[in-house]
This record gives sequence, structure tokens and C-alpha cells, in this order.
Amino acid sequence: MKNITIELYESKKEYGKKLADFLGREKDSPFIVKLYLEHPAAAAGDPGDITVVSSDLWHIYSETFRDRKVVILDDDGSGSVNGMRSIYKYQSAKNIYRLLLDYSLEQKGQTGSYARSFDAKFELVSIFTPCPSREMSEAVLSMCAKMNASSRV
Repeated sequence: MKNITIELYESKKEYGKKLADFLGREKDSPFIVKLYLEHPAAAAGDPGDITVVSSDLWHIYSETFRDRKVVILDDDGSGSVNGMRSIYKYQSAKNIYRLLLDYSLEQKGQTGSYARSFDAKFELVSIFTPCPSREMSEAVLSMCAKMNASSRV
């Protein structure tokens, strides 16, 4: 049953479409996803349950999202954008889905965790997407290591 509305604000059209499609079609997904590729004012009316905003749009329009439950899609993997809840943007859509499920549980005051119960093990061998700096590469590796203590990075 779809009962959680996510407003997704993304400046990269292809990325936004793929993520929105995945979040909405995952088996038993509770998410209704509304994708916005324009200025946030285009989404007048009810803000939905969760507002997911790419970090580049957050830096431009943060005041527009001030009174909403916001999760930021972080481009650089730093883990925090102005102290707001953030999710690393360039991880698997399945991980983003699970983290958004966790966030929706927290907002409803429920305990438990979809993401933490995910018992995946992985081994990161290399990073194929070029990172602009050594610090960013180290941040990605650190994020991968934190995702699962039983994994090898």
C-alpha cells in the first residue's frame, strides 16, 4: 500500500527519473514519488511526507524547504549538509530506498530499521567514477566501510 509521499527535487534529469522510478516500483514500496526538475515553487500545495532534495538545489532554495521534513541527496559523500539529514547520492538506489524507509519510520516514531537489518556483504575493489580529489575518494571509501562492518574496503 502506497502511503508515504516523497517529493524528489533533482537538477539532473536522467538521475532523477531513474531514482523516482526505482523508489516507486520497488516491490511493496510504500512510496508515492513526485519528481520535480524545476524551481521548487512549481510544487505548490501539500509538501508530502518527505522532501528529498539534491544538495545543489538545497544550496539555492533552502529557504523554500525550511518547514519540511528534508533529506538531502549529498553529491560529495561528506555525510552532512549544513547539519541536515543527508544520504550519499551516488550509492545504489536500493540503499537509498532502505535509508528513506528508515527515515519514514523515524518520522512516525516507530522503532526498527530496514537499512540496519540489511545483511549484505560487499567487497569494494575499485572506484570507477573519477573523483575530483583524493579527499573525496577517501570519503567514498569511508562511507562504504561504515555501511557494513563485515565488509572489506
